[in-house]
Amino acid sequence: ARLTSEMELFEVQVINFRDIAECRKSLKFLKIVWDHVQLVQEIFTSYKNTLWSRVDTDMMIDETKKLQKEIKGLPRQAIKWDVYRGLTTAMSEMAIDLPL
Repeated sequence: ARLTSEMELFEVQVINFRDIAECRKSLKFLKIVWDHVQLVQEIFTSYKNTLWSRVDTDMMIDETKKLQKEIKGLPRQAIKWDVYRGLTTAMSEMAIDLPL
């Protein structure tokens, strides 16, 4: 309140701090989503680099299902972001590919 009154006193545009707080919240959510993207990419890369003799499809399917649950638990705000859609698409494709 004091800062707002001082902004008005000096005829400076009053900043809406709620917007800054909302931006900070969005950035935290975005970081969480990108951390999941990195995790999924690392896991799927390890799947692709696994030798045929060591492939354990049941473990891969279980881990993919676990990741899908975790991604569904991400903040609702993230659903509209392209990065989230790309992540869910990659997960869906891997879930389809693994049983084959």
